[in-house]
Amino acid sequence: MARAVGLPKSATHRILSTLTQRGFLEQGENHRYRLGLKVLELGNACRLRMELATVAQPILQSLSVQANCNSHLAKLDGLEVVDVLRAEYPAPFRIGRTAMLRRPAHCTALGKALLAFSDGPVAAEVISAGLPRLTPYTITRPERFLSELARIRQRGYAVDNEEFYAGRRCLAAPVFDEHRRAVAAISISAMITEITEDRVPAYGAMVVESASEISTQLGYRGAPVRNAGFR
Repeated sequence: MARAVGLPKSATHRILSTLTQRGFLEQGENHRYRLGLKVLELGNACRLRMELATVAQPILQSLSVQANCNSHLAKLDGLEVVDVLRAEYPAPFRIGRTAMLRRPAHCTALGKALLAFSDGPVAAEVISAGLPRLTPYTITRPERFLSELARIRQRGYAVDNEEFYAGRRCLAAPVFDEHRRAVAAISISAMITEITEDRVPAYGAMVVESASEISTQLGYRGAPVRNAGFR
């Protein structure tokens, strides 16, 4: 192996030891190395992302036309949400494979939808990192932020009321996989003159319905999100 990679044996051994400790390699009884379970996890994550994009594309496009709004599919990456797909209405459907848009999780509907339905201490980590104000409407107090997440779990969708971008409103709902994990979220967004406050419930229902359709195709068989009682 040292000859194959062109490194000294000592350096190669250190790399192999690290990969073994992290689960990317395993060493059998004959001391030969083989791929570890972490490689399988990475492959499954890649498969899920490809499957997610394939399943979501027509549904996201239909949602964008139905709502007359831009729509997005995003995943949580640390303290940010990252676009996987986007549909710009009335422009043709676009797949976000280059210059993928990153946004803070705490002040976007996509981020709040994922944080509200995520396992583990993700929401606490976001709060610990601070809730910086991007507009006069950004939620910056931890107690109010936690109340907002509880409200999202109750109604099934999140609303960004000019919290990330002044004059713009966004609604998002979580997408679940076969293991009942919130693996992504979809959203619609437009100016507040288009998604007015009185239209929020109707638009929210559209987003929840589309997210539920994607979840079902990914193998989710739980209760409807609105009544799921997650975490």
